Amino acid sequence: MDGIKVLEVAEHTFVPAASAILADWGADVIKIEHAERGDAMRGLGSTGVASVTGPVHVLLEHSNRGKRSLGLDLTQDAGREILYELAAKSDVFVTNKLPEVRRRLRIDVDDLRTHTPRLVYVRGSGFGNRGLDANSGGYDSLAFWSRAGAADACTPPGLPIPVRQPGPAYGDSIGAMTIAGGIAAALLDRERTGAVHTVDVSLLATGMWALGGSIALSEMNDQA
Repeated sequence: MDGIKVLEVAEHTFVPAASAILADWGADVIKIEHAERGDAMRGLGSTGVASVTGPVHVLLEHSNRGKRSLGLDLTQDAGREILYELAAKSDVFVTNKLPEVRRRLRIDVDDLRTHTPRLVYVRGSGFGNRGLDANSGGYDSLAFWSRAGAADACTPPGLPIPVRQPGPAYGDSIGAMTIAGGIAAALLDRERTGAVHTVDVSLLATGMWALGGSIALSEMNDQA
């Protein structure tokens, strides 16, 4: 990924961890954060199971290592203009903002491709970019683990509550690898054919892919 420039407007783990992987591969990643509070992950003090203590916020580093960071107020024209200038020099734009937020901030696909038509635009979401839940936020414990079926599949018969994920950011981290692979494929196709892609990855779809074998067998048995 040497020479590839990535621009990120995202928070928490799912999408930021994907651009951290790109940074591991050599990409130059610029993370745009809220001008005052930064990435919301900076304020996370506990996962609900373990507290985050010490001089280094290890969960923040998990999804943001190797990046440069810039605080911008994207609700203001001045902040957006700086973002557009950066986008014009970028190969990839990654975000986990919901459709309504992207439209309001004017950072949707058409907004950014006006400044750089060759931009690979990447959307990470809880439940996909279309359908009734497109504007619903989602975390990995809900979309990847529970709704996709892993929690039910891993829960022994008779247990009164579903088994929880093995650890924090579990589905987020697997989803991030999926996003990184999609970006790599989009960049390869752009280099070979000139095609410009929009990459969509959801936690729900990633969870269903992880259970793809079970889903296929269930469909087979239902039709038998």
